[in-house]
Amino acid sequence: MNTALTPLSTEEIQQFITNGFLVKRNILDPKLCAAARDRLWAGNTSSHLRRDDPQTWLNGLPEADRQSTPDGMNDRTGDHGWRLRELSGDEDLINLLPRRVFPWIEQLLGKGEVVIPEVSSSAADPDPRGSRLRGWPVWGGKELRGMYCVLPRERKSDSPSLADAARAGAHIDPEPMHLVAIGYVDKVPKDGGGIALFPGSHRLLYEAEPDSVDLA
Repeated sequence: MNTALTPLSTEEIQQFITNGFLVKRNILDPKLCAAARDRLWAGNTSSHLRRDDPQTWLNGLPEADRQSTPDGMNDRTGDHGWRLRELSGDEDLINLLPRRVFPWIEQLLGKGEVVIPEVSSSAADPDPRGSRLRGWPVWGGKELRGMYCVLPRERKSDSPSLADAARAGAHIDPEPMHLVAIGYVDKVPKDGGGIALFPGSHRLLYEAEPDSVDLA
């Protein structure tokens, strides 16, 4: 998928300003998405999760399987999460998302106002500069956060809806940032996925604690 993305329209830019986000579909290279999935499962050290058995993805990780490497680059310490930060600077992933949408980011924030994504690792050497926690804004925003998996849960009839659960967990990350780009690398069922978006919440969170964030 070498075709450049069409610039954001005036209406889309206004939607971003009003709602705090944009949802764009079918913009990522399917081959790079497949490569990202392969790279994720190549980093699987879980004794429980199996790529060819989706039943192992349901309802969280067993407590004994909630482990992390000492540097946090392969982290399964959450009950429903797996964060593979060792892919933060991987060339395929940098090409998949940040370089792909970079023109849009400059459209929204201005040319020269955004750091340029950088390749800093490879599949053969995921951390060439030595052991460190990767993929956080404190490193200058030049990398990804990594590949993040939120494992699916079966909703019981009396459990909160996804929207209610997401509202209860709404928060601001401590590191200042202007904009976040998130991409799904596989199909997500209706009412599924690892992110919830609430129109206008960027303003509500900022007004609640204006000194804690640097929002666009």
